[in-house]
Amino acid sequence: MSWKNPVQLLFGLFETPPAPLRTLPKPTVSIPAPVPSRSPVPAQEHDGWRGLSDEVVFEFPPRLRKTWRLIRRRGIWVCQLPKVFVNAPLGVKQDLLAWLRAVLHPSPGSRAKKKQAQTRIFLWMAPHNPDTLPSAQTRQSHWNLDELFQKLNREYFDDALIAVVRWSPQIGGLSTHRKLQTASGSHHLLTISRGYDGPEVPLEAVEGVLYHEMCHIAFPPKVGTGSRRHVHHKEFRAAERRYRHFEAWRAWEAKHLHKQLRILRKSAAK
Repeated sequence: MSWKNPVQLLFGLFETPPAPLRTLPKPTVSIPAPVPSRSPVPAQEHDGWRGLSDEVVFEFPPRLRKTWRLIRRRGIWVCQLPKVFVNAPLGVKQDLLAWLRAVLHPSPGSRAKKKQAQTRIFLWMAPHNPDTLPSAQTRQSHWNLDELFQKLNREYFDDALIAVVRWSPQIGGLSTHRKLQTASGSHHLLTISRGYDGPEVPLEAVEGVLYHEMCHIAFPPKVGTGSRRHVHHKEFRAAERRYRHFEAWRAWEAKHLHKQLRILRKSAAK
């Protein structure tokens, strides 16, 4: 019999018992506050839109302001609307449903119904989302649009037209007329392509395009059959041809405008 084990047992009776194990505290985990989401707000948060349509889900993206859009996402149709629609009246919602039915289920006559509903919706939206009138930029490098506008207004329109005139902010920008609804009322904005500015452009050309856009103010679009808008209608065309250099302007435009724009793009790229 070995004495090793009894001796170890005897010594063990006089040993200091080990200290009890302490339970370490659990580490504190700091959970950051949730970051506000910029994703579209689902319509389910607004009772007025709950169950409005069985086949379309409505969302209100925070950055959408001027129009609405219909997209397909994971097999579901989603209609994204400006937040002004959250408290839209019943008539606007009905017009929107009519617009959606015309888009998703086209039929004879649906195109006209779509345009009519769209027109009423935009009329309702206008006062809720006023446009911002840009500042006039009439002096570029050669032609002064304000001086030319005043001259044409006096010669052809008896000084009856009022508009903000500017050069296009883009190199390849088009010449356009827009009627803006701002907080102070309605305003006409004439934007002229920068391809018409430069010493190589004859006076009759830049006056011609400016006169064309001024005619849009004096002779606004007409509504034809099926709510179709005629912009360059017969009366407009007749007035446009009263510009004494009409043929010279159109000839220069067809032959040289694209060259002027190409030169501007190359200069900007350097």
